[in-house]
Amino acid sequence: MKNISSDTASNSSTARNTQAKKQNSASGDTTARTAHGLGGMTPRDVAEALFFALIVAFLLKLFFIEMFHIPSRSMESTLLAGDQIIVNKVAYSFGLPRTLPFTSIELPFKARFTYRSVELFDIIIFDFPGEAGEVEPANPQRYIKRVVARPGDTLNLIHDTVYVNGVQLGFPQEAASTGYGYWQSRRSSQMYTLFRGNPSNIRSFVVPHQGDVLDIGIANIERWKNFIEREGNAVEVRNRLVYINGTPAANYTVHDDYYFVMGDNRSNSHDSRFWGLVPESNIIGEALTVYWSNGEKPNGDFGIRWNRIGNLIY
Repeated sequence: MKNISSDTASNSSTARNTQAKKQNSASGDTTARTAHGLGGMTPRDVAEALFFALIVAFLLKLFFIEMFHIPSRSMESTLLAGDQIIVNKVAYSFGLPRTLPFTSIELPFKARFTYRSVELFDIIIFDFPGEAGEVEPANPQRYIKRVVARPGDTLNLIHDTVYVNGVQLGFPQEAASTGYGYWQSRRSSQMYTLFRGNPSNIRSFVVPHQGDVLDIGIANIERWKNFIEREGNAVEVRNRLVYINGTPAANYTVHDDYYFVMGDNRSNSHDSRFWGLVPESNIIGEALTVYWSNGEKPNGDFGIRWNRIGNLIY
């Protein structure tokens, strides 16, 4: 009986070893097949590659490029509603963004190195400073417009034709007018307080430059009040005196450089004429190229506009 019991135990142990070897072999074959099916990469390798790609994409978006959707017809025909464009965020400067990624929360400090000036006719993307009368925009968003006057320039707009320092700037090459538009039809009283005239005619406006000293008083404070408040100051009038941050003031020193911008479709563009100037600190970058376009075609149909994909923007 003891011999029989010993033989049975030995045979059982041998069977278990054989079965374990088969299972290990099968497991190894499965791992090999999985790795072979992923081009020699294990699932862990794939996960690490995807994580690295996400980090690279995040850094590119944070510091170098931005994707922007054209929502309106204000830049026709340079840019069409439905165009998707790439923005060069290092066209003028490099450093930390103004806001935390994927939020509208401003960073408490600025760290940017500027190495190139914004030029006339550049198409820029910027943080919208707000509607007329708003110190901070109720609806934070980004706009795209063309620069038609820079800091220190004297701007004249005569029947929608721009003159800068006495020289006619003219119309962009691809500009198109869709007729007498909504924004053009707005009354002069609906223009931004700095400008006198109407949406087609602005006379002798000097674009503020960093360090400019503005003479202010009871006669003109309503014109400059919103501009000064947007630079982070409290403005009030008491006993016919102007107070800035609680101190009586007869002048004000401008903190930032500013730009006057317009849409190429000038009769149908919501631009500086109606909501004010763009501070340099609000500029995100320069429009670079169209990477996708989907919308109305010349024949009236809607779909992908293949002829626009890859077009440089200027």
